[in-house]
Amino acid sequence: MRPNTKRLEGGLRTRDKSDKKIKERFPLVSVVTVVFNGERTLEQTIQSVLKQTYNNIEYIIVDGRSTDGTIEILKEYEDNIDYWVSEPDKGIGDAFNKGITASSGEIIGLINADDWYTEDAVETIVNSYIENSDCIYHAKLQYWDTNMHPSYIFSANDEKILTRGTINHPTVFVPKKIYEEVGLFDTNFKNAVDYEWLIRAKLQGVKFCYLDTVISNMRSEGTSDEKWFNNYVEILRARNLHGMSFLRNIFYFLEMVIITSFI
Repeated sequence: MRPNTKRLEGGLRTRDKSDKKIKERFPLVSVVTVVFNGERTLEQTIQSVLKQTYNNIEYIIVDGRSTDGTIEILKEYEDNIDYWVSEPDKGIGDAFNKGITASSGEIIGLINADDWYTEDAVETIVNSYIENSDCIYHAKLQYWDTNMHPSYIFSANDEKILTRGTINHPTVFVPKKIYEEVGLFDTNFKNAVDYEWLIRAKLQGVKFCYLDTVISNMRSEGTSDEKWFNNYVEILRARNLHGMSFLRNIFYFLEMVIITSFI
């Protein structure tokens, strides 16, 4: 059977019912979720956005034309989603770019359908944004094991971003003006697309602001999954692309592979 390539869309914006506004004390925050065949976890992600303590949020969901029950979930929450679209894409970077382009908020957060926010995540970011609007904001990430027990907390370090993947994108919020300066995601990357963008931003001199608190959650993936190796290969490619020492890059690549192999 040939896949259905028809474009579907919905949400409040398509019915002229979205009333989100950019306000001086309560800036509009756009949250973008990208999903493909995420019926098992998508609802938890949606609920985590809808239950935020900060209420001036524009919610956008970009689906890669799922073939499971994802679209039914989107329709079920249609009155709580500002805009959703479902159509084939060229990978996660392409989906991110669609969501960013569709966003009208001052700040943009990206949260995948496997991840979810703490209830005060957006409020925490906005409080920092009001104090300093020229940062890429990032924070701690709580990992959960396959039995949904808290596993470990990942503490980010942007000072090491040029040598290691030290920031997890579910904790990252970026002022839209910084996306306009740095550019969108490079769709030539499939696994480390977020890492390549963070390197680019760092090399362009964008300031990073770390918040010492958990704002996002992620399910742990098993090390038997080949995705981790592909991710490291792309991290190596991203560093080489941006002119960093080839020999040093190879050293860090081998170090990551050896450490991960024994975890």
